[in-house]
Amino acid sequence: FALLSPNCVVGNSALVEIHPQNRVLKDALVIMAVANTKLINHIAKTLVSTNLKLFVLKSLPFPTPTPDEREQLAIRALRLSQPAELFTPLFKQFQTTPIQNDAERLMIKNEIENIVIHAFQRHEDASQHEI
Repeated sequence: FALLSPNCVVGNSALVEIHPQNRVLKDALVIMAVANTKLINHIAKTLVSTNLKLFVLKSLPFPTPTPDEREQLAIRALRLSQPAELFTPLFKQFQTTPIQNDAERLMIKNEIENIVIHAFQRHEDASQHEI
């Protein structure tokens, strides 16, 4: 999953925003962080063999991160964004910096995975108590 800049041309199976100007950027960054995890990728691959359509995307179990997790996911997704020069105002807004090297990139990806797994586990624990 990726956020494309305005005026991009995509094929017929790409999911696009109808009104990207109304997007809450923090929410979009959280979606990108979660959607690109190994966990969501694995679940999606069990549901589809060629390309991901909206019907399948809507059926994916996205966790509900806490406000703190949302903040952490947004910051980490921003740090993975390239080219970093295009996101300078956001780096200032979130008081963070672009990734400097591959080791840091891997660390950030692993942190995103852990946050998402934790959010899923919390949801599972709550669901078991409802029974």
